[in-house]
Amino acid sequence: PSTPEPTPTPEPTPPPTFTPTREPTFVPTTQLPTQFPTQRPTTLSPTEVPSSSPSVPCLKSDATTYTCGDPVTISFNFDDAYNDDWIGIYTCDTNIYLHALLWQWSCGDTQCQPNNIVTNGDIEFDELPYYNNFGPHQWPVAPIIDNFGNINRCFKAVYLRNDGPSVPPYIDMCESNEFIINEDDIACPLSGTYNSTTSTPTLNPTLPLTMNPTLPPTVNQNTLPPTMNPT
Repeated sequence: PSTPEPTPTPEPTPPPTFTPTREPTFVPTTQLPTQFPTQRPTTLSPTEVPSSSPSVPCLKSDATTYTCGDPVTISFNFDDAYNDDWIGIYTCDTNIYLHALLWQWSCGDTQCQPNNIVTNGDIEFDELPYYNNFGPHQWPVAPIIDNFGNINRCFKAVYLRNDGPSVPPYIDMCESNEFIINEDDIACPLSGTYNSTTSTPTLNPTLPLTMNPTLPPTVNQNTLPPTMNPT
């Protein structure tokens, strides 16, 4: 019999090499916005304000300090004027406008007619107008001593208007700057007191002298004449 040929030993098959599976790369479907540097805001040129003339005050005195007896000129500029408006002088602390220390019609006349409306001009206070004779008015305007001995030298002009038949008080339409009136020992020495609410000067009352009563003489009984016995 024939001898079988030996079968070759097969070479061992190496185990398969496993390639690791890469994780999928995700590509964003939406593209991220490109970051641009933030631009600085554009600086606009300032808008030029048209130049305008300064507003004219409605009332203004021609000075800020006077001596008692000096003329006081008040300039006024009031578009909404009535023919019977008037300008009065008050102390600075007055806020209820009854009778003024001194006043004049704004039209500058003694009797302002309806068609004589004056919206601007100058009023000079240098004497007591004859129509100021009724009421507690005075010229010259002097510093005022109050009930506590304080001296008030501060005054102002006020543009006033009537408000129906039941006046005063009057409507304050406009006020001037404050001004000072200093005393003059000769022209207007300080005297009396002044109530800025009623605007009525009140003189310091002079107390009457107190007389000591004279007692009747006391009769001494010992000096009585003797009683005569009838004969």
